[in-house]
Amino acid sequence: MVLRVKLIILCFFTVCTFCYSQCQFGKKNEKQVKNIDSSSIINTIWVYNVADSCQDYLLFKNSTEYENYSCEKGDTIWGIYTIEDNIITLFEQKSAYEENFPIDSEHRKRLFIWKLQIRGKELIYLKSWQKIAPGEWIEFHVPEFYILTKKG
Repeated sequence: MVLRVKLIILCFFTVCTFCYSQCQFGKKNEKQVKNIDSSSIINTIWVYNVADSCQDYLLFKNSTEYENYSCEKGDTIWGIYTIEDNIITLFEQKSAYEENFPIDSEHRKRLFIWKLQIRGKELIYLKSWQKIAPGEWIEFHVPEFYILTKKG
């Protein structure tokens, strides 16, 4: 009986410790999110190292436009962005290869909308959607490890 009570107490303290550490982790991440506006990210470059000699990047060109390069695809995407409640929303407009295909080709760029958040020197993908047909969007999963880091 005494052993059972000790085991229950040990489990209780383990659960409490775990919950407290998760709460502190959340507070740490909250502190890293700061209020941003477009002027604070103009001309910033955010990178993701795909491999040793392959790097994706996201460049905020001015207060409304961005450029996104995919090393694996060898493709550059241009678009516009907005910032609301510290969430950056990217709206893809066109691809470098867009004009190489007929307008109804399946190889033309399928548009995406991306929602991101800056946390310290990291740019985290929160949600994204892919346009599959006029007026039809599906949610698209971004791997959790795909985090861009501020360059410079």
